[in-house]
Formats: sequence, structure tokens, C-alpha cells
Amino acid sequence: MRTFLFECTAVILGVATIVHAYPQGYGGGRGSGGSKGSNCRLQSFTTYEEVYDDVCETKYERVCKQSYKEVCVPKRDKVCRTENSRKCEQKRRQKCSTAYRTETESYPEEVCDDYWDQKCEQTWQVNSYGSKVWVDDPSKCQKVKEVRCKTVNKQRQTKVPYQKCAWETYPECRNVPNQVCDWVTKQDCKQAPYQDCNNVPKQQCRQEHRRIPKVSQKQVCGNQGGRKRSGGYSAQAVSDAFNGAQGGYGNIGVGMQ
Repeated sequence: MRTFLFECTAVILGVATIVHAYPQGYGGGRGSGGSKGSNCRLQSFTTYEEVYDDVCETKYERVCKQSYKEVCVPKRDKVCRTENSRKCEQKRRQKCSTAYRTETESYPEEVCDDYWDQKCEQTWQVNSYGSKVWVDDPSKCQKVKEVRCKTVNKQRQTKVPYQKCAWETYPECRNVPNQVCDWVTKQDCKQAPYQDCNNVPKQQCRQEHRRIPKVSQKQVCGNQGGRKRSGGYSAQAVSDAFNGAQGGYGNIGVGMQ
């Protein structure tokens, strides 16, 4: 329907153009481009073609997303550790050991000696008391060796053990735990959010509606009295102009279908 309206407009404009193209007081004068007295001329017609074009252009869109990165800052921290130190104290103690001393002791000892004794034979005799007793016979005696022992008390030197003690000073040591602290610099790190942005190319397209003018020429012939002397146009001149415009643009009936 819109195409039909444009075609009608083009035809009307073409008719107006033809009518104005006739000179004032047109009658049986000489036409443009025609032979002398033929009443024919070349007429230009402008038509418009509607076109729809896709016009695209690249535009950059700022696209951001939240990401995380490690951010570290220096931080002083107190670090402590346990160290053992050797601590000693002087103390006294009694130290004893086994010692020996010389003592004199008495002890019994059997002492035997050799003796030579005269031994005689004995005979029975009656003594003065009228009793019979053994009496040595001196004529029958001999020397006999005898050992005579007796117990005597003697003394001797002996080593007697005893505990000898003395006071001495000695160091008593032990490990004493101590806390030793130092200040150190460490990196305090954590995940921090940030906007990660990039320019992302995108195609943006639109449909452009245009009308392209097309100029064509057609020989138009009419009767010689096309325009009346009074300054108007004859019905034949208008009919010729309308038919010429219709022929230059195309069949209007086709556009209406």
C-alpha cells in the first residue's frame, strides 16, 4: 500500500513537471528534441526506489566482572620461642668414702716348744703309806723329745675400715626455660575483590530505510494546441503528460496489486 502511494505521488509530480515544461502560450510550436512541427519532446521522469539496508558498526562495550587477587601488606609480628638456659647453684654435701686405719688387737695363739725330757720305766712299789704306786726306775731312763704347747695372748697390727666423711661444695645445675621474643616482618595476604574490566567489541546493526531517485526520459507527443492561448492546458496535454509519466514509471496497476 505504501509503495502504491509513492507511485501515485511520483506520477503527479511527473505530470506537474510536464505541464510546467510547456512554454507560455504553447500551441503548435516546435517541441524539444522533436522534428519541426511534430509536437513531440523528450520528457524526464524521476522515480524512487525504496531500499532497506542493514547498517552495522562495531562499538566497544565496557564489560566488568568481579575477580579476586592476592593483596599482601607487610605486618610486624612478635615471634616467641622457648630456650633453655643453664642455671647453677653452689651447694654443700657430705661426701663419705671407705678409709682404713691401723689398730692393735689381741689374739690367742698356741705356742709350742720342743722339750727333751727323761723318761724312765716305772715299776710298782709300795710307798710309805702302804699304797702301790708307779715309781721311775732310774736305771732304765732315756731322753725323749716332747712338744709342749700353750696358748698365749699376742698383739698384731690390722687395717680396720671405717667411713671417712667430709663436707664439700658442689654446683647443682638445671635447665631453666626462658621465653625469647623477636619482632619479624611478615606478609599479611588475603584475597581482595576487584573489577576486571575489558572493552568487548560488539556489532550493532540497524535497518536503514532509503529512497533512491532514478531519472528516466521518454518521448512525449501531444496535439499542437496542447496549451491554450489563454494560459491554461488542454485536456489532451494533461492526458499526454499523465500517460508519459505512467509509462516512465511503470504500470500503476501493477503496483496496486
